[in-house]
Amino acid sequence: MESVVLLAGALFSSSSGISWLPGTLLAHLLFARSFAAQALPGMPMSLIPITSAADALIFIVIFAALFVLYLLAVRYLPRHISHRFVVLSTLLLGSTYLFIPIVTSQDIFSYIAYARMGVVYHLNPLTTLPTSISSDPIYPLLYWVRQPSAYGPAWTIITSTLQWVALLLGFRDLLSIELLLRVLGLSLHLGSTQLIWSISGHLQGEYGGTLNGQRRRRRAVLAFAWNPFLLLEACVNAHSDTAILFFVLLALWMLLPRAEGTRRDIMLPAVMLALAACVKITLVLLLPGLLLFLWKRQFSSAYGRNRFRDVVTATCQYIGVIVLFYAPFWQHGDILQLLRVSPATIHDVNSPYQFVACLIDSLKGITIPTLSGPGSSIEAISHLVSMLLFAIVYGALCTWSLVRPRYVNTLPALIRWMALAWLLYCVIGSPWFWPWYTITLLGLLTLIEVDGRMNTRIQSIFRSFPVGGFARMLTISMFSLGIFCRAVDLGGAISSYRRVVIAGAPAPTRPAWFLTT
Repeated sequence: MESVVLLAGALFSSSSGISWLPGTLLAHLLFARSFAAQALPGMPMSLIPITSAADALIFIVIFAALFVLYLLAVRYLPRHISHRFVVLSTLLLGSTYLFIPIVTSQDIFSYIAYARMGVVYHLNPLTTLPTSISSDPIYPLLYWVRQPSAYGPAWTIITSTLQWVALLLGFRDLLSIELLLRVLGLSLHLGSTQLIWSISGHLQGEYGGTLNGQRRRRRAVLAFAWNPFLLLEACVNAHSDTAILFFVLLALWMLLPRAEGTRRDIMLPAVMLALAACVKITLVLLLPGLLLFLWKRQFSSAYGRNRFRDVVTATCQYIGVIVLFYAPFWQHGDILQLLRVSPATIHDVNSPYQFVACLIDSLKGITIPTLSGPGSSIEAISHLVSMLLFAIVYGALCTWSLVRPRYVNTLPALIRWMALAWLLYCVIGSPWFWPWYTITLLGLLTLIEVDGRMNTRIQSIFRSFPVGGFARMLTISMFSLGIFCRAVDLGGAISSYRRVVIAGAPAPTRPAWFLTT
């Protein structure tokens, strides 16, 4: 994996002037006098994209080899390993990711900037533009400089706490907070791995796992833990979606019964889902699933007598947590200005809507707008269409689940419901789409894959739909979208673009380089 990302940096980016990766020194020796060595720290030079067939072939071969090894490991290792091996090996793999000297997304620099706005400059990052700290060393590394933080208050508090800890320990350089964010991402990934192992064990025991259940369980958990895409987003880019998945899995884990005959605690799961929504507000889409589960669950008569109280309690807990987190950042409603200036509300990217918008603009001879500029009229229409289509499909899903309780009245059914709801959002409801949005989906798919009863139920609907195979293909697709920079040109009439950011390790005086085609 490190070879793939280092090579991507050599082909697509510029490197930093800070040497902080021991493994990179070895790579420098192995790739001496080659283009790969140019990605190493300490060699500040601008790099150009792939221009030769040989370079492209090398990159594709390394990329393919990575996933061949990953798929072979998932296929053959589970019968020979224990869960302890999975955890320790994931810790080792993740630790090597921590020191990769490039990133494939500039979002981590935005996290640092918003944290410094709150801790260093005592500004409200949810209402203040980064231009107000233009003299800060992090500013040249930012792309989104004319919008306040698009992340919720929970993520702002988490990143600000890390920045405060770094300053308290005397670490004032940008590299320190970046490393802390990566360590947090690795910790959350390990936590999600452990939660998946625990939840799947309870489900196999409660719903009658087969004789091969343990091997299937280890295979699914290994596929999640060693997933190159998830490790990249958690330990290199430190995306907030890793925290979102952890909170969602923690909510599901808290729905497990603790002892024979004890009632499930419905307050803490609602709090965890609220925390996920306070990281990214679109996670409110999972709340109806929890409420439908509480209303329709089918275990004992006690649940039926208390279901109205449980639904009301969970709803109040959820709303209360969101209000509690947003209140300190509200600033007389100024926080809502994000809806007006955020590119996610006016542009399409990496979605079917973008293809249609670019097709129409190209046929009309209109220049395709950049992500930093104003949106086109066709993009505004596509956002309205996506909201309408998603509202119809999502409303139908909720109605169907209310009419047919078996699709949401057990914990395995709730997991399937959440996975389907988030998949529909990614495909239909999000004209603004980035690969890391699927992190939550991949975690839920792992739980679906690991339980035999859940697979059986899905097979009856989708005719033996291979959940594990779909998760692996989704991993490869999302990893490719995040690494490769592609251009689509159909007969010279259609021009679409992908924006890929490959930035060097942050140096106070060196801007992040990015490439748009």
